[in-house]
Amino acid sequence: MKFSGTYALLETAGQRLALVIPPTPHEVCAELAQALPAERVGFLCNPSHGGSLRVETLAGAADANLLRAAGYYCARQQNQPGMTFVLVEGSGLTDPRAVVANAEAETASAVLPLPERLETRSAGADATLDGICYHVTTGEETFSDGTTVHLRESDSRIDCPSAEAAAAAAIYLTRDLKDGTMELNIGVGDGVLEIGLRRDEGAVTGLSVGGEMRLKDVCVWELSL
Repeated sequence: MKFSGTYALLETAGQRLALVIPPTPHEVCAELAQALPAERVGFLCNPSHGGSLRVETLAGAADANLLRAAGYYCARQQNQPGMTFVLVEGSGLTDPRAVVANAEAETASAVLPLPERLETRSAGADATLDGICYHVTTGEETFSDGTTVHLRESDSRIDCPSAEAAAAAAIYLTRDLKDGTMELNIGVGDGVLEIGLRRDEGAVTGLSVGGEMRLKDVCVWELSL
């Protein structure tokens, strides 16, 4: 049997994201997620917890870049000038996350969760965000659990494309900040993720991620099962 549909291909800070546009037959989702030319694939569907839309994933929870992509795509569909506020639900998330997108400027930002656990090491930090531990290191070591994020502190560049990894790097870079708000540009691939961070009495009390979000194409997919 032959199936077909459409998907949107987006890019942010060197990470390619695919959003499959409904309707999508359930029997093709697993194969489709493997076949599309993207690092992360999300399936758009109707919201169920008060959001504007929902993005389902087959591999782990919906991360911040995927939520930003979904909010940005929704803003483009609405065709409104200036900023558009979108509440995006995602797999593995208990509540919708706020996304602010500007289709004209090709940008999208999202609220990030606060660290569930945070421990600073001599050459890095361990930050747990949405249940995943990001091991930020300025050395060469690789950690067997969670996600290792190699940070080049001289120019604030990391080797992991996720927004959460960039936030973990920003947390380490602001380790000496006691009170106040900072915006850091974290280099990822050939792009930049903009991390907003607030600390009160040394504790991280606010996190957000923003930056470029580009719609590369809307393509047709076809599968035979």
